[in-house]
Amino acid sequence: MSTIPRIPPGQVRATDADRAATAAFLEQAADRGSLTLSEFAERTGAAYVARTRGELQALTVDLPEEPMPERFQAPNRALRRSARFQDLRVLTSCWLLGSLLLLAGWGALSAVAGEFAGWWPLWAIGPSGAVLATGWWLASR
Repeated sequence: MSTIPRIPPGQVRATDADRAATAAFLEQAADRGSLTLSEFAERTGAAYVARTRGELQALTVDLPEEPMPERFQAPNRALRRSARFQDLRVLTSCWLLGSLLLLAGWGALSAVAGEFAGWWPLWAIGPSGAVLATGWWLASR
């Protein structure tokens, strides 16, 4: 009677589902910052051509299973700060456009009336500009 040779677990042929699961795990690791974009591309390419489960395991052996708890993660202040400034740039552009439209309306109304009308755009431009200036001041701290 012949015996079937035992194949070590790392030499078992990988399935398409194994390859897809490994690629998904690598994508999560890249999203967490454990892999650079070039490492992610290299490892994902290797995952899709891997023949055995051992080859797939070698691609993920140095990656953490779970993300690091948030209290241990260093905050990316530069990223948050640039996003704040981007938001403020958009708001400032909208404020400037709105202010110009109000001033144009005031100028047209004054021209039609033949005299300078009360400077009513101040009531919209002033408070909103003060709020925007406060936002810039707080974001720069």
